[in-house]
Amino acid sequence: MMFFTFPKRTALLTAALLLCMLPHRTACADPTLQQSVLQSMQWRSVGPANMGGRISDIAVDPQNSYTWYIALATGGVLKTTNNGTTWQAVFDHEPVGSVGAVAIAPSNPKIVWVGTGEANGRNSSSWGDGVYKSTDGGQSWTHMGLNKTREIGRIVIDPKNPDIVYVAAAGDLWGYHKARGVYKTTDGGKTWQHVLNLGPETGAIDVALGPEGSHVVLAAAYSRLRTPWGYRSLNDRNGIYRSDNDGKTWTHITSGLPVQEVGRIGFNCSASKPGLVFAVVESDEGGARNLFDINSKFGGVFVSKNNGLTWKRRSNVAPRGFYFGQIRVDPLNPKNVYVLGFGLSISKDGGRHFKTPGYGSPGVHPDLHAMWIDPANPAHMLLGNDGGLYVTYDKAKTWQEINNFAAGEFYEVSVDNRQPYWIYGGLQDNSCWMGPSNSLSYPGISNRDWQDINGGDGFYAFADYADPNIVYSESQNGSITRWNRLTNQRRDLSAKAPEGYPDYRFNWNTPMLLSHYNHDMLYVGGSHLLAFTNHGRDWTQISPDLSKQIGPRISSNGSGAEVYGTIVCIAESSIKQGEIWCGTDDGNVQLTLDQGKTWTNLTDNLPAKVRNYWVTRIAASRYEPGTAYVSIDGHRSDDLAPYLFKTTDYGKTWRSITGDLPKHGPIQALQEDPVNPSMLFAGTEFGAYVTWDGGNHWSKLGDNLPTVAVDDLALQAEDHALVAGTHGRSIWVLDNIAPLEGLTAKTDAKLPLLFAVPPALEFIPSFTGRQGQGRFTAPNPPSGVQMVYWLPALVSSPPAFAISNSKGKVITTLYGTRYPGLHNISWDMRIQGGGGGPFGRRGSSRFTQPGEYTVTFTIGKVKQVHHFMIEGNPALSQKSTAEQRQDKH
Repeated sequence: MMFFTFPKRTALLTAALLLCMLPHRTACADPTLQQSVLQSMQWRSVGPANMGGRISDIAVDPQNSYTWYIALATGGVLKTTNNGTTWQAVFDHEPVGSVGAVAIAPSNPKIVWVGTGEANGRNSSSWGDGVYKSTDGGQSWTHMGLNKTREIGRIVIDPKNPDIVYVAAAGDLWGYHKARGVYKTTDGGKTWQHVLNLGPETGAIDVALGPEGSHVVLAAAYSRLRTPWGYRSLNDRNGIYRSDNDGKTWTHITSGLPVQEVGRIGFNCSASKPGLVFAVVESDEGGARNLFDINSKFGGVFVSKNNGLTWKRRSNVAPRGFYFGQIRVDPLNPKNVYVLGFGLSISKDGGRHFKTPGYGSPGVHPDLHAMWIDPANPAHMLLGNDGGLYVTYDKAKTWQEINNFAAGEFYEVSVDNRQPYWIYGGLQDNSCWMGPSNSLSYPGISNRDWQDINGGDGFYAFADYADPNIVYSESQNGSITRWNRLTNQRRDLSAKAPEGYPDYRFNWNTPMLLSHYNHDMLYVGGSHLLAFTNHGRDWTQISPDLSKQIGPRISSNGSGAEVYGTIVCIAESSIKQGEIWCGTDDGNVQLTLDQGKTWTNLTDNLPAKVRNYWVTRIAASRYEPGTAYVSIDGHRSDDLAPYLFKTTDYGKTWRSITGDLPKHGPIQALQEDPVNPSMLFAGTEFGAYVTWDGGNHWSKLGDNLPTVAVDDLALQAEDHALVAGTHGRSIWVLDNIAPLEGLTAKTDAKLPLLFAVPPALEFIPSFTGRQGQGRFTAPNPPSGVQMVYWLPALVSSPPAFAISNSKGKVITTLYGTRYPGLHNISWDMRIQGGGGGPFGRRGSSRFTQPGEYTVTFTIGKVKQVHHFMIEGNPALSQKSTAEQRQDKH
């Protein structure tokens, strides 16, 4: 998360803003102005699209193979009608953004169904609220019920009758509920029948229909439960269930199948040979395996030749069950079988043998979850995984990455103080990356502008605030790197407990923080708080184990995602040295006031209900010592409510400031505004919110931000910019939040008002060539000086904006509109004229120089003055002798 420093240019801007609007503890009294400002807040997607997010399902129009729907596990649904050249987000404004299944009606491709809630069961998986239906190809959606199913693994539509639909509901990942199993509708979703109900613990992860006229329905029963410290899914309740009367009654099929320690099962029916069904079956019967071992002792690939009545084992290939469980069969040749796992396993003899299992997807990102095979040309396939979308036209010999949509799953995000500022962040299974907020090129920010910092799963990443060439990044479980960009030298930062002591535990997402008082001190949170110094060479333990130390819960086997009893957030006061706050995944809130010499556990001062929940964020106030905010997330304990508390007495007492936030949407990110003490920003599971009154009332921030989890927020104080790291749609930016910061109880909405003016940047864009429409490009921020003003009513003459240089000389005057409302006017930095040209000082003396400027806003008797800066573009700092002479004139 972003920490704040205030270099020289900030003091001027902050002082000017504070002079114009004294902050108060209540929000702007005028709801019209408040609503106008909110509506003006439009997020800018900056990417990156170098990597994709997790794709959970793929559906292709049976009548037009150029039209695809891509279900993003945490980012909605994307649609292309031109073979992936361009994309349209078609599920951005529904109440939830996690998608587990998408299906097109074979008899009417305008009918599309979406099942919300990813069913892959990751520790970062989100949840849904049932099923949605579109009858116009995804342009609009209607919620069709099944609200409490939480996660849906498959939707199957009858090939002849689009009103008959089957839904496999895996159910809640973090708790047991009765809304699990297989559901069926025969009236297009108006009513539903719970046709396979195996109780509150067992749901369905897959469903398939037998050949037309057979009345056979197959379902894969699946019982799983994730906790913050483990995952359970293997039992004898899981298995294949079969109905031969359209789902009215069911039989648990065991013939030829494992029946003990059974896990996830996936189906695929042969399109060319009716009655032939393939299944991949997870089983730990005979003993558990290493998670990277794809060969099972009793599980594997099974085949039925009689519509699932009896089965025969053909191979032991069964990759990591809870995360994969997908098998596909060539629509024209049932000898070609594909099993999805870390890589693609390919068989050419009906599943008996797999040539070099897992190596059928060269150059493709690992962890495969979705696959479509062209029924007319099986050499053409689409493959979805944790890294996005790939296509092959030669039957998996070669693959092409489709990286022109931003679907990254960011956990953390930060910004530096360069001009233009850079953004840093870490993604699920896709490294840590850094890229500019402004590419200084036309048409905008492209994938090539982003740079990979560090491998593995990415989490915290940020630059040293004193030297942006020093970058820290973290991969899973405390794998930390210090990188010097200039020399390309890297240093691994690691800490081991002394011999004979329990080793340190580090969470999947290990928090890091640079001290406000010493940029060479890096705090790292594990089971203990550690302080690294001397450029990371030395480290000191500055706390005891701060977790609850619940023995059985801190020893789970697995990938590292279930490491428990660890620090997951750190906050250091920027106004009182030695004040450090830590929150843990098992519910502790700990405080030291003496740089770690002594610690106080504040957990019992919080409400009893939240004392064992995950502490997502702590923000130490930059205004008052001993004041802090704590957000707590209970969804891992089957509690979806948001929890946010404030203390003003070092944690002795807390009060809830959740206010009127939506009832179901845990808080993942939190920031206190650096200008307005009453303003807080919150990132929730379903979007970003802002409060002007310290948390009594909250408003959704930006109507164009997709309904996805905002896992982190960073504030660029100097530019008045807010950056959101979303878990599913990459990074989004609000470029000018000064109008938000300007709303206070003393803001008189009956008078004209000019809000604080953010700094501007010299801009001479380069041209990157003509690349067609298939490449990803994100827009740069608006160029020029951006001024936002408010008119409460129609005025007789246009408002004037007189721009003066540092010597007080007026160099240009702009005029705005006379009409009431919130308006924006842009100065293109020309000495004469104005009007918002896009290209900045393109070698002409008519453009002004970097420095301090003043705008005087005049309308009738109202006059307001704001100071602002024009920053020098580093690319323009080197001038020829001729240019220097010209500048003097």
